[in-house]
Amino acid sequence: MYNMRAGRVISYVSKDGLTVKNVTLPDHVLYDGQITRRAFQVENGAWFVETRGIGNNVRPGMDYANQWHGPEVFNELDRRMKENIGLHHGLMY
Repeated sequence: MYNMRAGRVISYVSKDGLTVKNVTLPDHVLYDGQITRRAFQVENGAWFVETRGIGNNVRPGMDYANQWHGPEVFNELDRRMKENIGLHHGLMY
């Protein structure tokens, strides 16, 4: 995992634990941004994660850092989300 202190984020988690919205605070390197990740199951039993985000890149050049390190961060988040779904919804992996 990438160990740079990026700044503070407020996270909102839905009651079912399947949707997480992260909102960056002014001290975050990617402020003014927010991202929502929603896990959902389709009829055949497969699980998917939808990710939607917006931001203004107040600090010049941070869009490149986000493109470079973002996949590493989100792969770890995917791993944690999969683990949580397994614990609470019976997913075997």
